[in-house]
Amino acid sequence: MTESNLIKVMAIVEAATITGPAKNLLDFHASGSLEDNPQDACRTQLSMVTYHRSRAPVALDAAPNEFVRRSREAGVPVDVIGERFPFDGRVVTALRRVAWRRAPHIIETHHVKSHFLLRLSGAWKRRAWIAWHHGYTQTDAKVKLYNNLDLWSLRKARVVITVSGAFASQLQAHGMRAERIRVLHNSIVPHWLTPERAGDTQKLRDQLNIAEHEKVVLAVGRFSVEKALDDLVRAFALLQKEQPRLPVHLVLVGD
Repeated sequence: MTESNLIKVMAIVEAATITGPAKNLLDFHASGSLEDNPQDACRTQLSMVTYHRSRAPVALDAAPNEFVRRSREAGVPVDVIGERFPFDGRVVTALRRVAWRRAPHIIETHHVKSHFLLRLSGAWKRRAWIAWHHGYTQTDAKVKLYNNLDLWSLRKARVVITVSGAFASQLQAHGMRAERIRVLHNSIVPHWLTPERAGDTQKLRDQLNIAEHEKVVLAVGRFSVEKALDDLVRAFALLQKEQPRLPVHLVLVGD
């Protein structure tokens, strides 16, 4: 493999644990290449950047959380940028230096904070910036302000990847150019839903007091207004009222 076949990707991730974006990046790293032929493949070299809030300096080899530790164990270099307090201006400079040292061809950002800091740093100007948009919550005035700030940040991204057509329309309504938006729906591996051991399934049914013949409707996600779980609960209540003998249970999983 020659240097010209190597694509360097630097992902900026706000995580302390293995979140969804973090897991996807580690799986991508484990896949090894963008082609099936390892001899002539155009391969990727992944590095990641994250933040750690501490008034003490952060050592280069420090692993302050599970995300950093597991990423490094998987062979992914992680730069930890220390921030002493919210809106620490040194973070922007540190991010610019990391981008200069890693010299990536592509920079990925996954959250509001990283979108904003990357735009401020200017490190995106000579690189392809791909921003992942996961939707917005509306929990309070501060969050709404951050959301509006995010729309300002995203206007400089080469490509914005979002998870639904509704989010794409929302971005366009706020001035994002349609040709820069890509919709990539969330997905799962089909066999993930196949029980590996029948005993585990039965144990879980016993814990939830669900008989073996009864069906289960499962909803997994954050318990926030955007998920509309209240609509789901009301709909399920109507279903039970109309079909009281229907052997089905609703199970919600989230935080």
